[in-house]
Amino acid sequence: MSQLSTPSERKNALRELRGRLIAESLAGMIIPLSDDHLTEFVPDSARDLAWLTGFSGSAGTAVVLLEQAALFSDGRYSLQMESQTDPSLWQSHTVSDADQMARWIQDQAPAHSRIGFDPRRIAPPQLDRWNKALKSRGVTLVPLEPSPLDSLWHNRPATPATVVWSHPAEFNGEDHRVKLTKIATELRKSAIDAAVITSPESIAWLLNIRAGDSDISPIALSFAVIHAGKGRPESVEWFIDSGRCDDNVVSHLGESVRLMPPDEFLSRLDQLAAGRIKILCDPQSTNVQIMNRLQKSGAEVVHGSDPCALPKSIKNPTELEGSRAAHRRDGLALARLLAWLDGQAKSGITELTVSAKVQEFRRSIPLYHSDSFETISAAAANAALPHYHPSLEHDEVLKDGSIFLLDCGAQYHDGTTDITRTVWIASDEGVTPPAELRSNYTRVLKGHIAMARAIFPIGTTGSQLDILARQFLWRVGRDFDHGTGHGVGSFLSVHEGPQRISKLGGGVALQPGMIISNEPGYYRSGQYGIRIENLVAVVKLPMQAGFEREMLGFETLSLAPIDLRLVDLALLDAGELDWINGYHQRVWESVSPELQGDELDWLKRATKKIECRPKTIIYLERPNLKSIQR
Repeated sequence: MSQLSTPSERKNALRELRGRLIAESLAGMIIPLSDDHLTEFVPDSARDLAWLTGFSGSAGTAVVLLEQAALFSDGRYSLQMESQTDPSLWQSHTVSDADQMARWIQDQAPAHSRIGFDPRRIAPPQLDRWNKALKSRGVTLVPLEPSPLDSLWHNRPATPATVVWSHPAEFNGEDHRVKLTKIATELRKSAIDAAVITSPESIAWLLNIRAGDSDISPIALSFAVIHAGKGRPESVEWFIDSGRCDDNVVSHLGESVRLMPPDEFLSRLDQLAAGRIKILCDPQSTNVQIMNRLQKSGAEVVHGSDPCALPKSIKNPTELEGSRAAHRRDGLALARLLAWLDGQAKSGITELTVSAKVQEFRRSIPLYHSDSFETISAAAANAALPHYHPSLEHDEVLKDGSIFLLDCGAQYHDGTTDITRTVWIASDEGVTPPAELRSNYTRVLKGHIAMARAIFPIGTTGSQLDILARQFLWRVGRDFDHGTGHGVGSFLSVHEGPQRISKLGGGVALQPGMIISNEPGYYRSGQYGIRIENLVAVVKLPMQAGFEREMLGFETLSLAPIDLRLVDLALLDAGELDWINGYHQRVWESVSPELQGDELDWLKRATKKIECRPKTIIYLERPNLKSIQR
């Protein structure tokens, strides 16, 4: 992301902001990286934090006090915070837990002071946590409407407002009126009159529309209200500039969807609330301003999940077949990229070169729309940072005899992809990876295979499966600090809930049709990082002899070779070898018909069947139980 302000502009803005705070008898202001929809990928128009601090990372919060200012982000951005901010103005803090920022405010802010925040950029649960953490100090958090940053940022970029188009039935598989009827029926069962929808992805799915308001997710930044239709037909009020929707879109939406001016959204909520209706809001995705407005206007606010989230996560047969097709085409782009990369060990290419090259290959693929997230292209030690992104200032050369991690994805009109491969960069076959690296890579691969082969009963959550991916690392006292899997949309956000695979407890049960990532990893700080990621679909398994109940499993969707040069075959059992051979056979059959020449020769080598079998099944090291018992 390009800089939104110059150092001198940032210095002046900080001074002017403090003047505004003093005028309002405030001791400071909290400025998170967020937008009105609390989305993961924030448009430039809402990047107040980046404009004020210069920090362009994808996660962070700034706190401005009258005498001090601090920036907080996670370990991915420790160096970036320091390099992009003025140390004479900003302290940089790498957070290890969610309350670290609140503790800093407790230590630095005057007791019983008032700290402001923009209620459009914070979810109620986050505000509750901050209030609880600051209660002992007597610090009060005050919503600022309008935010002083609205008038201070004079050249703020315009909010994206791209043309809307209808997503055709050949890709979506279900008419939006059918979806609306199902959602409204569920609302009526709970005696709910209406639901506020703040997620652009949910609106896109519900109405079968797409737009280009995000570079990586085909959404229209907008709000909607679903009316359950007690005594009348169910309907949707969609708050979006009607000029963005041509006659074809209006015809597609039909009479059940009413277009409303965006600036009438809050006043419309006031009108609805005045009728003392029962209205559903998801506290995780509905900002404090909206919640406060409804409650003050008299609505009975019901806290619950976005009613579109779960049905959106369960892909219908058309969406599943579209995802399979998208992954077959994406596999062709990945094969060409990996074949090209295999010949570049001594060429001095950089991380950004690879990022550009993978996009070049994907752009030639039918139905390509955009990348699905910013490519993670990480050489050697940079791969130890799970969410590293190269930049013009930090663009490492891929060195001969080193590891390289590529995590990338694409939006196709029929599906969304996300894949990670860790590969060995070497110009000479005699230059082999160190034994320790191969051992750790193999442990990650074993965890990936264990998850891919999982069989589990209906009602199982991702948290119950998470240990499958970690078990081989745990046996030698190692782990990774990110989730094993996140949900993925259908030509929508690459990070989709509510499904996940994680050490965190709870979560929804996995259901047939859900798409989720399988991405265990291992990271040795300052040396290398390993991650192997495929997308998988939850499927119902056919009944087999001995089964007493229906069982579920995973269908692997992603199609790209796994680098066997990094595998210690002695650590694999016969079943794992069979899985690798079967997977590579699928890759060959799917991708090879579209390749020729050197690319075809490379794919043939990369997917060659492993003929050897271990003489005995080798289990990875176990603790010395006798010594523990003593």
